Amino acid sequence: MSSKSTFRSKNYIIFMFVVLTFVQILDTYAGYFTSAVVSNIRLDFFPTEPTELSRAIMVLGGTLASLGAYLAVLVQYMADKVGRKPLLLTTVFGMALSAFLMMISPTYPMYVISYFTLFIFAGSDVWLIYINEESSADKKAFWSNIVMIGGATGVILMSVFRMLIDLEVNKSAWRLMAIFPVVLGLILGIIILFTIKETVKYQEVKEKNQKISPDLQERQILFRKNFDIILRNDRDRRNAYLTVLILYILRGFNEGFIRYGEDFLYSTTLSSSDIDIVVLMMSISAIFGYLITGLLADKIGRKPLLYVYIFCIPFGIILLLVGVRIPSAALTLACLAVLIVNTAYWGLWILCGIIIIEILPTEARGTGSGLKIICAAIFGTLVGILNSFIVLSYSYELMFLFPSLLLFLTVPLIIKYLKETKGTDLSEVS
Repeated sequence: MSSKSTFRSKNYIIFMFVVLTFVQILDTYAGYFTSAVVSNIRLDFFPTEPTELSRAIMVLGGTLASLGAYLAVLVQYMADKVGRKPLLLTTVFGMALSAFLMMISPTYPMYVISYFTLFIFAGSDVWLIYINEESSADKKAFWSNIVMIGGATGVILMSVFRMLIDLEVNKSAWRLMAIFPVVLGLILGIIILFTIKETVKYQEVKEKNQKISPDLQERQILFRKNFDIILRNDRDRRNAYLTVLILYILRGFNEGFIRYGEDFLYSTTLSSSDIDIVVLMMSISAIFGYLITGLLADKIGRKPLLYVYIFCIPFGIILLLVGVRIPSAALTLACLAVLIVNTAYWGLWILCGIIIIEILPTEARGTGSGLKIICAAIFGTLVGILNSFIVLSYSYELMFLFPSLLLFLTVPLIIKYLKETKGTDLSEVS
């Protein structure tokens, strides 16, 4: 290290990873606990409306809430401006506040507004930058996924709480699930405020006088500079970034399956207890996505895993749609299908994030991650609006299947433009 200010003891590194693991628990739980009870939320706010209409309204409301991801890019950009720690702290407190507002929402519009703020903070992924900037070159994917695996406790808790709450009798009981992220967010925020340091890589940039000035004009100049670094100065970097960006966007189109799969299951032959099992399998499968990526990405490389995940998502969705029509095997096939889809969905998410961090230099890393989020949000909004009409006019099945098939369009782009980034030293990316 260049100075004492950037020295990190072994004990601190271990402590930091433990704290970031709990941040990821908060992130996954707060961001997705509604997907485990979406049918109850729908019945709570729309107890008398026709099923198709209420489902379409829920999809449209979720799409409007996802507009919060547009503002998540500001969080990413501010991470380049003022540092990683202030924004990590902001996102943790922000998720706690958003969950609290969702819990007390008296109407669906109020719920959507609260959900909107949650998208801002849960979608910023500052913790991922933290992990990659504090890890060695050959362990970035490993440590990222170790934290993600630990953080997957959040989605498992989500399923466990769903089983413990009496949702059959009281449709408003889903609000109790918001207590956990409120309490955890407040505790984590206090711990981060007093114990976690700024990342080494960001401090090194500051020592080289590359920090961002608070002056508006200079901030605009810096943003243009970072934009040029990402998309104009280097053709190979631009092509690689755009390839991952397209893949990330198309992967996001499949979020409808993650968000509304639980509600779809209630229209099949599965019983309520069967659905509890399938939802639990959805949660557990996130661990497999992180574990597979963590174990294999640094060994066989990023690109081979991309191909596997791209194939698995449409295959798993087709298996589910066919499997639930076979009463004697519906539960088994449904569990296998959601295991395949969710494993690939979460593995692809973390893998795209790692690759983008590996192809961009430190000063533009936050901006590049932010552009990824804002582009995914723009296209996600358009697809979400389309999905609400698809659900109203056709079915959940079409909303699930069509986006999954679009993933195959990225295969030739990956082959041509994306170089393997395994073992990249972030300090050498310029």
